[in-house]
Amino acid sequence: MLQAVTKIVVDYEIPCQVAMENEMGCALGVCLGCVCKVRSPNAGFEFQRVCSEGPVFNAEDIIW
Repeated sequence: MLQAVTKIVVDYEIPCQVAMENEMGCALGVCLGCVCKVRSPNAGFEFQRVCSEGPVFNAEDIIW
């Protein structure tokens, strides 16, 4: 559902943030079990931890 909302808001250029859900093994960012793929201006994409760098991300930054 978040992916569908993201497609709509990107098409209409509406700013949007989404709260990601993922299994968080440690909730500290150590285990890297909760990463999601996010656009990066330097490297094309990077993996960010939902538990420590999220859970809220800009919708247009997430690579579904």
